[in-house]
Amino acid sequence: MRNKHLYVNLFNRRLDEILRYADGKRGRLLDVGCATGVLLELARLRGWEVSGVDVSEYATGIAREYYCLDAFTGELAEAGYADERFDVVVMDDLIEHVADPAALVQESRRILQSSGLLTLNTPNRAGLWHLFMGRRWFHFRQTEHTYFYSPRVITDWLNRHGFDVLEIHSSSKIIDLNYAFGRLRYYNMAVSNMLSRTVGRLLISSVTFPIRVGEMVVFARKR
Repeated sequence: MRNKHLYVNLFNRRLDEILRYADGKRGRLLDVGCATGVLLELARLRGWEVSGVDVSEYATGIAREYYCLDAFTGELAEAGYADERFDVVVMDDLIEHVADPAALVQESRRILQSSGLLTLNTPNRAGLWHLFMGRRWFHFRQTEHTYFYSPRVITDWLNRHGFDVLEIHSSSKIIDLNYAFGRLRYYNMAVSNMLSRTVGRLLISSVTFPIRVGEMVVFARKR
């Protein structure tokens, strides 16, 4: 997987937080939007029983063939999981993409056990990055993003769908200079290409570091 090294530290940190809210108990974890399965593989190594869902046949094919993971290709509702099957449902960089987020959350609630945990990561429309950059905010540059939430809005919204929000805090991405240069293309393609061809070839360009780009992580418990 391209840029896999950028996700390992990030996902391990998320799994630490999930375990804290699960009172140290490992059970069944579902990653909705699992991509190639990096988070699932890390969770399995930590003792979780894992499954994943993603609409990409290419990504789920890698998850199944390379990591030997249980990865369903399609929408969550199409997977047909039993009621209250999972202890944890993860949605990272997903809820802002889907056409019907309410249906997705309702299906997640159905398959979560009583007091099960839902955690999601999504852009924070009330964050400083959005307030500072306005329409030039990085997340607005991606036309596939359909919905944006603030902490207040997502708290009210999840409450209406049967969840009690436990915590919301800012989240960081782990990036290196090559990743940053690639994202710069949304603002200046020529500069992005120039930096990738020059600085991007140096060893320092692969050194990772955390950065905040206006995202939040939410932890909520099924009521």
